[in-house]
Amino acid sequence: IKKQNWVMAQALAEDYGNANLSSYVKWLDITRPGSKHSFTYLSKSKSIYKVNLVSNDTIIYLSNKIFKFKNKEITVVDYEINNTENYLLIQSEKEKIWRRSFFGTYFIYDNQKKEMRKLTEENKLLRNVKFSPDGNKVSYVRQDNNLYVYDIRKKKQYQLTKSGSENYLNGIFGWVYEEEFSSYDSYKWSPDSKKIVFCEEDQSEVPIYTMIDELKLYPKLKTIKYPKAGQTNPKIRVGIVEATGGSINWIDLDDNGDYYIPRVFWEKNQKIFIVKIDRPQKKMVLLFYDTKSGKISDGIKDEDKVGWVDLNDDFQFLDNNEILWISEKSGFRHIYHSDLNGNLINIVTKGNWEVSKILNYNSRIRKIYFLGNRSSVKESHLFSVGLDGSNLTQITKEEGFHRVIISPSKKYFIDSFSSIKSPVKIILKNMKGNPLRVLDETNLNQYLE
Repeated sequence: IKKQNWVMAQALAEDYGNANLSSYVKWLDITRPGSKHSFTYLSKSKSIYKVNLVSNDTIIYLSNKIFKFKNKEITVVDYEINNTENYLLIQSEKEKIWRRSFFGTYFIYDNQKKEMRKLTEENKLLRNVKFSPDGNKVSYVRQDNNLYVYDIRKKKQYQLTKSGSENYLNGIFGWVYEEEFSSYDSYKWSPDSKKIVFCEEDQSEVPIYTMIDELKLYPKLKTIKYPKAGQTNPKIRVGIVEATGGSINWIDLDDNGDYYIPRVFWEKNQKIFIVKIDRPQKKMVLLFYDTKSGKISDGIKDEDKVGWVDLNDDFQFLDNNEILWISEKSGFRHIYHSDLNGNLINIVTKGNWEVSKILNYNSRIRKIYFLGNRSSVKESHLFSVGLDGSNLTQITKEEGFHRVIISPSKKYFIDSFSSIKSPVKIILKNMKGNPLRVLDETNLNQYLE
């Protein structure tokens, strides 16, 4: 297909109409030539388009004609581009497991050799599939509940765990974690792509609950490991393993307590952060483990004696061993600034309103960007505030509920908003909130036909 330039708004309107951009925008590495301020998306025609926010150009990045294996068409469900843009990880099938987890079938497209191949010989029913940070390896969990890594260049698979079974889950969470904490992926790559930290979930003592699927022609029984109140919970331990396999280094988390480990983060090459919550979900502590010294320490702590600690993913790890996080300890969700030992540096936001999500921290200008309802509980707006809590500024002005995606360059954001009075409109803006271009808006004429 000959390369063509289209106005971005026309392409987006044709393919997605009023869809939420965050569901399909995939930013390209800003250090790559020709990729600054650019993202890709999968069109309804199943071609991948590349959009440059600044030049307002949309081009075909990859035609749907390439999505074939042995002359048979591959139905593209989702895709991921590695940071060097030389490999594409393509998901062609999706089989739902529970609310969020799923199995998939995966292929690798070599963008330099223009070659499509199976991710591995047995490329079906894979879970939690992802590129390593360097983009040269792919990790996944098979049906045996073990964690694997495939080296794309060497065309070699490494099995990282061996305990996987019906009762032991590696790199994935079972039903309890998925339902309680929206967690189904329990492993993270190290930034240098050499190691993986993962959770092993032991469900062997969890009672079995039987369900009846009466939607079939003949009812079918399905069982899950489901601990009711007072029954035994899954046990969790956290391990670190080389990306090529070998012995596992298990982190000592004090196995005497009944607790959850719903989140694990690997920040920089030496520090791993582990969220630990007690079973009543009233106390949370962020542990940090130094992979160099082998020491584990308590970091920030949060507690709610009346209700429960609301788990979120709004941890922002700063370069100077400090952290931004959200707590409801004041009665409202606000941003707190602490060091890694849990010592409070300052409360960034205050008042009878709430922060819903931390979107970004710009270390150069020491500004935090977040979504909140300070204007009205019926609205959500983008705000900025200094790290010290000064200069709180509302950036989005239009009445309504704003969904925001900030570009990796931190110079622009895509604002998708609507209100009771106005249907969805999607606008490209600079970080001061000034509109630069309408990307898409609802065509009201469709309701007059």
